[in-house]
Amino acid sequence: MKRIFNAAVIGLGIGEMHMRGYILNRQTKLIYACDKNKLKLNRLKKKYKDVNFISNPKKIFEDKNIDIVSIATYDNSHFNLIMEAIKHKKHIFVEKPLCQNLWQLKKIELKLKKKNLILFSNVILRKSKMFKNLKKKIKSKFFGKIFHVEADYNYGRIHKIKSNAWRSKIPFYSITQGGGIHIVDLILWLTGKKVDSVFSYSNKVVTKNYKFKFDDNIISILKLEGNTLAKISVKFSSVNKHHHNLSIYGSKKTFENLSSGAIIHYNNKSNPKKINYNYKDYKKYDLIEDFIKCLNNKKKYNFKEFSYPLEICFKIDKSAKINKEVK
Repeated sequence: MKRIFNAAVIGLGIGEMHMRGYILNRQTKLIYACDKNKLKLNRLKKKYKDVNFISNPKKIFEDKNIDIVSIATYDNSHFNLIMEAIKHKKHIFVEKPLCQNLWQLKKIELKLKKKNLILFSNVILRKSKMFKNLKKKIKSKFFGKIFHVEADYNYGRIHKIKSNAWRSKIPFYSITQGGGIHIVDLILWLTGKKVDSVFSYSNKVVTKNYKFKFDDNIISILKLEGNTLAKISVKFSSVNKHHHNLSIYGSKKTFENLSSGAIIHYNNKSNPKKINYNYKDYKKYDLIEDFIKCLNNKKKYNFKEFSYPLEICFKIDKSAKINKEVK
């Protein structure tokens, strides 16, 4: 008989999606949901009547029956909540970025190993059926030798940084860590390659006079192992629907996922073949299923799978700051 894991969610914006993931999973039971916003708690109480809603996470950490803590709070609070969860021997599912500094990441890794705990970060593009199929094609050499990759995180939600929202209020916010990590992770996950170096430029044109204090646009050139190049662009001020552009250039074929749809070029002469399904076929809680499967078989877990893409995001931000290539 499979074990039932007791779960708790902290932060009930995107965290409500976490709640649904645990409620739908047959191996988890959602015990607590926590948020400081009393109006939000009262609204959600009416929808989820079997959950204990609380405003202070202390009860979650101190409850020895809780196995899993899901963290979906503001970016600058992730590290402290993760450390508290580790201290109380809880497994962790956390929204990206899992932390904001390299020293925090190293400390988390060290503590996780000591306590033999598992942490997943919600890099949800891995659950797209299109991208999973694309990963298989790349591995089978369907595209030939991959020599160039391009990806754009076109945010298309400028109202979220135009207003005096949380991204403007916290001490530091990185569009690379908070959004660009999705395409950084996607490229590394698809290709299986590591990064040799990165060079980045960033600017702040559109939001120059906003309360949002940080750069809203960044572009990076990455040198991947095996002499593959990658270009990554993160545009939080873009005028468009939220979309993740992706192009894979191989010696035999080319893949493109644009706002107009996805296609594969088989040669230089004939029209490309359209792929007749949307890559956004995932739910924002779909990775929780993988997380629970991993809890049942800890041998398959590797923290680097989630920490390495974030390390690259740190390097991207550093390169933009010092205006130099970073190894």
